Amino acid sequence: MATPADDTQQSAVRAMVVARGADGCVLGRPDLNIFVRVPEPGGVFVEVLQAGGTLAEATTRASEAAGEGVDGVDFLAGLSAAGLLAPGESTPGPDRGVRRIRWIEGVSPRAAAHLFGRAAWILYAVAAGFAAGLLLLRGDLRPAPEQLWWTPDPAFSLLSPSTVGT
Repeated sequence: MATPADDTQQSAVRAMVVARGADGCVLGRPDLNIFVRVPEPGGVFVEVLQAGGTLAEATTRASEAAGEGVDGVDFLAGLSAAGLLAPGESTPGPDRGVRRIRWIEGVSPRAAAHLFGRAAWILYAVAAGFAAGLLLLRGDLRPAPEQLWWTPDPAFSLLSPSTVGT
């Protein structure tokens, strides 16, 4: 592999992200969950390729950033060995690299609308009114003053059983 010539390699280079830090750059593929730390010229090399530059242009710019000669073919071989040039599930757009939470996304908007619609809020109000009415009408369900207890430390109250005094 001398150049990122085919479409798979070009799309893999476009899918890479470059993050600069104090001690170099991190090249990564969030869709594959692969990240590699490289010197600053490596970040320059990838950015030139992402901008549509040729291998020669990327090698020249990386050599300028390094202050010495850089072997672009060897660098591409290292990226390939690290797995950064492998084809993956590259999803374009702002969602690339975003971790999904399935149990939240599993609720359809239609079902969520039922939970927060007018009928649902009426049902919630009726349930709250029923609970308040039970507490008012049935004295055995209300807490008695002797069932209240205090602890010297709030952390202790979290660890204590709640059935003290019953």
